[in-house]
Order: sequence, then structure tokens, then C-alpha cells
Amino acid sequence: MTEHDPAEIDSDSRAFWDGVARGRLVVSHCRACGHQLFPPIASCANCGSRELEPLEVSGDGEIYSWARVHLPLSDAFVDDVPYTVVVVDVFGGGRLFGRLLDDEQVTPVAGAAVRYETYWVGGRALPGFRLALASSAGTETAI
Repeated sequence: MTEHDPAEIDSDSRAFWDGVARGRLVVSHCRACGHQLFPPIASCANCGSRELEPLEVSGDGEIYSWARVHLPLSDAFVDDVPYTVVVVDVFGGGRLFGRLLDDEQVTPVAGAAVRYETYWVGGRALPGFRLALASSAGTETAI
């Protein structure tokens, strides 16, 4: 992983990152038990099966927790601080970290409805979320 590369892409996570680049949220679906999970891993956390397939989900969810970042972990985000990272319980797809793309003056609240949105930093697609009242589905943002 390089300073500007937020994640390494491997065979387990490729479908997720390819989906992010297309503005879509893709999780793993277990063909054996039907469980949908994130993050992408080699076997189902519910039953242990390796029969996983990618499944596109809406990206709608609720904020579980959040943190405001004041010291960036990468040079790619130096000009963005402070920014907010949210942990979202995605309906039907696990728990996902992403950037809150709303105005930094907005203070997130646990339980608030959000919608998935891809955003771009230095040519790399990353997962983000907007508060549901302020979002429009299927959009992308350049930061």
C-alpha cells in the first residue's frame, strides 16, 4: 500500500472496489446461507462457506458512529481536514466506513439515514455517504 493508495485490492475485495469505481456499492452474498456481508472476505462469517458472490446493494443505511478527522493519515487528504468519517450499517450489507460528504458544519447523529455515494481523490474512487435528506441517488463527487 502506498501513501496515496487507501487500500490494496485483492481477489476478495476486487468486486467491491470495481463497484465503487462505477458508483455502486457491492457486498458479498453467501450462496450457501444467503447472508450478505461486508467487508469482503474469503468465507462467510455466518456459515463458513466459500461460496460467495458479489451483490449490488442500494447503499442506504444508518450512521452507527462517526469521527471528525483533524490530522490526515495520507497526504491525499491534507487539504480536506477537518473531514468526517462515518461508520454505516448498510441495509442488507454489513457495516462500512466512508466519508460523510455533507458540509463539515453538519454534525452527524447516530441513527441518521444516509445514502451511498462514490467520491474521487487523486483519481481513486472511494466510498462516501450523504445524509439521506440531502442526497440524490447515483451521484458522484470529486474532492
